[in-house]
Amino acid sequence: MSNKSLRISAQELKQHFLEGAWPIVDAYINAALGTKDLESLNSGCREEVWDLVKKLMLQSSDKLELDIENPEDILKAVESGKCTFEEGDKLLGLYQKVKQIEGGGMIEGSGGLVVNVLVAGERKEPILIEQ
Repeated sequence: MSNKSLRISAQELKQHFLEGAWPIVDAYINAALGTKDLESLNSGCREEVWDLVKKLMLQSSDKLELDIENPEDILKAVESGKCTFEEGDKLLGLYQKVKQIEGGGMIEGSGGLVVNVLVAGERKEPILIEQ
């Protein structure tokens, strides 16, 4: 079995779990609202499923559709309420990482990689290695 088929199987398992978990989400909502009692006979299993659902919900986030070309655009998005402070902070971190990678010549179109070569204690001029 290849890693690809393992990955697909894991994704299929997750999708199946999420589709099957809706009744437990509804049951917990109804119980929290006081409109219905929990009917599951196996509280241990019910709690395990609820724990997984809760973690997935807490980890998820809404898709952000922002036009960002520079860090100022991220700050403007936070100021205007298009994203939260936490989302803006994560976007700034991601932006910084991309710039570091571009600066290192690891992204296509970034101009190559600069290598300093030392020969017998002398420093030679940097050599630009094209991609």
